[in-house]
Amino acid sequence: MTFEISLLQHSVPTASRQQQDALLLSSSEHQYWQQSSASHKSLSQQSGRLLAAVADGASTSPHAAFASRSLLQVLQTHSLQSNAELPPLVRHSHSTWQTQCAKPHTRGASTTLAALLVHDEQACVVNIGDSRVWRIRPTAGIAVCHQISRDHTLWQQQRDQGDQQ
Repeated sequence: MTFEISLLQHSVPTASRQQQDALLLSSSEHQYWQQSSASHKSLSQQSGRLLAAVADGASTSPHAAFASRSLLQVLQTHSLQSNAELPPLVRHSHSTWQTQCAKPHTRGASTTLAALLVHDEQACVVNIGDSRVWRIRPTAGIAVCHQISRDHTLWQQQRDQGDQQ
């Protein structure tokens, strides 16, 4: 199975703000971390697992860059050590992250997460916060987007109930 994966990150062009987003693409051969960049990769998944995740450090929290990067580092470590399904893997990683990284000097640091795990030709997605997972497929020369996951915000709840458009 071959995946076409495009990675695009934006950054604020001021020296005082760090890149708050972090990307993780982990298979037997590739890993990406926090940086301002754009790239396109074709990955062949012959066997094993492919984990793709984006963490967006909440800009209103202190240490947003640290939160996104460190959560993905813990997630990758747990992914390499375990064959767990994605939801328990994320829960375990979050628990470990809180124990290892939530210290008094980083109090209030937070991040959202959107992750995809592909294993044995099956895919699982999770998202936390206002991050979402989309599938984009070319159909008759047009990119067709389909939102797979939904965010966990008041706005989404209101939209689901027909209160907002």
